[in-house]
Amino acid sequence: MRKSPRRHLTYANVTATLALVFAMSGGALAAKHYLINSTKQISPKVLKALKGKTGKAGATGKEGPAGKDGAPGAPGKEGLRGAEGAPGPTGKEGPTGKEGPKGEEGPPGSALAYAHVNANGTLDTTNTSSNVESANVKHTVAGVYEFTGLPFAVHSVDATLGLGAFANSDLQDGVLSSSSAEVSIKDKTGTAEDAEFYVVFN
Repeated sequence: MRKSPRRHLTYANVTATLALVFAMSGGALAAKHYLINSTKQISPKVLKALKGKTGKAGATGKEGPAGKDGAPGAPGKEGLRGAEGAPGPTGKEGPTGKEGPKGEEGPPGSALAYAHVNANGTLDTTNTSSNVESANVKHTVAGVYEFTGLPFAVHSVDATLGLGAFANSDLQDGVLSSSSAEVSIKDKTGTAEDAEFYVVFN
């Protein structure tokens, strides 16, 4: 019977065996490492810990040149005119104002004389007659009054009915001579009637 050959340990065998062991250990270690392709594969807590602090703000850059003005826009259309509102109600009448101060006396008038004659022919000698005396007035007949002996040249005479005369009464006046004049008063039927009047001579 043949004997099996005995195996002897040699330097080459030992080296090959150790190389195989190291190779297998390296593969096992490599199998425990992973290739990371996205941050989604990393835990959020780890990402937060790895995140660095925000850096300081950089210096402000220089201001650039101003841009050119754009072309003016087209004018807008004119709006419609609103309707005119209705006038408001008339306000209440205000209270009567206080009487003003008495005005200054005006300059003398141009009349040569004036007088207020009562219906009976007597002359009102108060403030309503000037440059005419009672002797200058004569009540001859009903509705007729004559002025004679006047101390000035009579050019015209103008008479106006007083408050005591009827509204429909008729008055006529005229110059008789250079120093006399006449005033006659009649009612609407033409009948002579007595009434007070005012007369002015020029």
